[in-house]
Amino acid sequence: MAKKFTTTADEFFTTPAPEETPIDEYQVPKGYRLKPLPRSARLQVLVTEALKDDLKAIAKREGISVNELINIALTEYTKNNI
Repeated sequence: MAKKFTTTADEFFTTPAPEETPIDEYQVPKGYRLKPLPRSARLQVLVTEALKDDLKAIAKREGISVNELINIALTEYTKNNI
């Protein structure tokens, strides 16, 4: 069975910060503030249409984006091979 990748709200929010105003663009719970996201780098990769279709199908089944799926796969591969 494929591993289901989930993200909890705790991964995106820091501990309560009293008297702070939430960012307007996001539905941040009162008393919380967003953690800064790690910097991203753009990487262009060419894949076959078949692989692209497979990645889209897996991402849809897992309920994540293709980008997130690729990041997870590359992170796991890198951890196991460095």
